[in-house]
Amino acid sequence: MACPEALIDHKLLTNKTFSFPLEEKSWREFAYFSANVCHIFGPKNFKDAFSLFERAIVFSQIQSTHHFQKEQEIELGPRGAGQDPELFVTFHYGKYRMLPLLLITSGRSVAVVISEEVYEKYSRFYSGWMQTDNGGPRLFLERAENPFLGLRIRGHLERGVDIFVYADGNSGSKGSIVPDGLRDQQLLMGSIGIRSGFMELAHLLSIRTRFVLETSASLDAEPYLQVIERFDPKEFRDRSDFVDTSIRRIYARFSEYLKDSPVNWESLFYLHQSRPILSDKNIWSPEHRVMPLYFPNILDRFSYRVHQVDSQTHIGLCKLLLD
Repeated sequence: MACPEALIDHKLLTNKTFSFPLEEKSWREFAYFSANVCHIFGPKNFKDAFSLFERAIVFSQIQSTHHFQKEQEIELGPRGAGQDPELFVTFHYGKYRMLPLLLITSGRSVAVVISEEVYEKYSRFYSGWMQTDNGGPRLFLERAENPFLGLRIRGHLERGVDIFVYADGNSGSKGSIVPDGLRDQQLLMGSIGIRSGFMELAHLLSIRTRFVLETSASLDAEPYLQVIERFDPKEFRDRSDFVDTSIRRIYARFSEYLKDSPVNWESLFYLHQSRPILSDKNIWSPEHRVMPLYFPNILDRFSYRVHQVDSQTHIGLCKLLLD
C-alpha cells in the first residue's frame, strides 16, 4: 500500500489512499487500535492492522443499528419457582447490546451495569424496555461509578432482578461493598488490566454466575445468547478460589472466540485507556513499534508513548512503514 502522501503533507487522508477518509482524530484512533491489536494478537504490519481496523469499524457501525424483534426467544427461559436471580457476565463483543433484551424476552427482569460515559446513550437505546404497563419484565440501568452500586445490586436481587455486567468495562464503583481495583490478566499474547469486583460481589452475595456471549453467525443473523460457562460460589473453597478460577476461565474461553473473530470486540478501540497493555518486548521489531501520527508526532505502539521528530524523519518513517 502506498505511503499516504496526504499524511506526509499533514492534511486529511483521502479515500484516494484508503476506502474512507481519515481525519487526524481517526488516524490517531487507528494508531492506538493497532497497538492494542499488536499486544494481544502479536505485532502486525500496517496493511494487516489497517484491514482489521476497517472491518472493526464496519462491524461496530452495523451492530449498533441492529433492530431487535420482540418475538425472539432463547433457550435459557425464565427462572423456575424458587430459583434465585443470577449474574450474567459478558464482553463488548458481537451484538452485545441485544443480550439484555434477549433475557427480557425469556421472562427475566435485568439490571445492566454501565459507565457514566454511556449512560444517556443507553437510556435512549433501551427506553422502550425500561417501562412496562403490564408489570412484566423490564430493564434497569445502573451506573458503574455509583458509590452505592453494591447496595443497588443487593436491592435488585431481593426483588428477583438478574444483574448484567461487562467484564471489559473500564469503570468501577467508588466505595461500594467490594473494592474494585485493576488486576493483571493474560489475554492471548498480552496482559491487560481488568476489574474483578463483579465476581467478588457474586461471592459475597452468593450469586450464581453465567458467562455469556453474543455469537450469531453474521451481522445479518438475529442475535444469539450463548452460555459459555457457569459458576456457583458454593462449589468453590473460598472467595479467592471462586474469583481467581472464574476470572481465569472467563478470559480463557473468551480468547477462543476472540482469536477467530477479533473485529467483533469493540474494546479493541479503547482497551488501553484503563491501563496500557503489556506483552513480550522481544517479539517487537523496531518497524512494528513505530506508527507515525500527524506531524511532528509518532507513537511507540509497544509503550504507548508519543514522541516528536523532525519533518525529514517523519516523512522517512511514513515512507518506510506505510509503503
